[in-house]
Amino acid sequence: MRMLLGLSMIGVQLVTAAFVQAPARQPSEVAPPASQTAPWLQPLPARRGLEPRSTNNRGLTDINSATVKELIALKGIGRTRAADIIKGRPYKDTYDLVKRKILPPDVYDEIKNVILARRK
Repeated sequence: MRMLLGLSMIGVQLVTAAFVQAPARQPSEVAPPASQTAPWLQPLPARRGLEPRSTNNRGLTDINSATVKELIALKGIGRTRAADIIKGRPYKDTYDLVKRKILPPDVYDEIKNVILARRK
């Protein structure tokens, strides 16, 4: 019995020594936090044909195809006026905004150089 107890004690010591001497594994690369790898945080790929059509390369906004967001970006145009502009489409000329009493003349004078009315 003493012999068995002695052998088991030696076995435990050997196993313990093997674990203590084993080097700790170091990760080769630190992974970024999960909050930075989430798919919804990655930039979307460019999609052809989905860019706004209302602004041309000279920076003019087409009142016949502009979105509410693009119209609100114009000086003196808020949500209500943008909605009125969209309801009154199509326009033959930018001055139709004043003729139809959608915009007052002073607001029109401020934005007349940055808008256009393209016909489809």
